[in-house]
Amino acid sequence: MSPTTPPEAGVRDQIVFIGVAQEKAKAFSGTKVNGRIKLCLNGHEWAKRQLEKRGIGYEALDNGFLSCTEPEKLQQICDSLGPEQIV
Repeated sequence: MSPTTPPEAGVRDQIVFIGVAQEKAKAFSGTKVNGRIKLCLNGHEWAKRQLEKRGIGYEALDNGFLSCTEPEKLQQICDSLGPEQIV
């Protein structure tokens, strides 16, 4: 969003956080937000880190995987992503 976008354009201010966590990360620590907030998490990036930790080769796409040397392990990793990895 351009800083010159007029309010009547219907576009809300957006703050984008981009980060790579080794394991778990706390987001928005001490942040106060008025109104609604939407937090989107990209599980593909988390899965890539898990593959790298295990030494499993892969070829990444922008938002996914093109190939993986151990696709069964990749599926297990993706299936294991849950609330305990996010909080």
